[in-house]
Amino acid sequence: MTQTCTLHIKKGTRQGEALQMMAHCANKPLSVVGHIRTEGFEKAVPFGDLPALEIDLQMYSQVVPLQRFYGMVCGFVPTDPVEVRKHFN
Repeated sequence: MTQTCTLHIKKGTRQGEALQMMAHCANKPLSVVGHIRTEGFEKAVPFGDLPALEIDLQMYSQVVPLQRFYGMVCGFVPTDPVEVRKHFN
C-alpha cells in the first residue's frame, strides 16, 4: 500500500530539509506545502507548530521525532527496537 506523505512547512524557510533528503534518497514521494500563516495548525497539528508531516491524513510534528519516524518509513532506521539500540550505544 502506497502512503500519501505531505510535509507542511512555513513558506520561505528551509524547514524539513532532512526529511526531503530522506524521501529523495529512498525514492519516496513527498509533497511539500509551504504555508504563509500557521493559525490553522494549532488544533490540527500536535504541539501546534510546523514543520509537520502528514501521512495518510494523520499529522505528526516535532523535528527530531519526525526524522526518526520518517527514517523508519524510508528504511534508513531499523524498526526493531533492539537493532535501534545497537546503533546508539
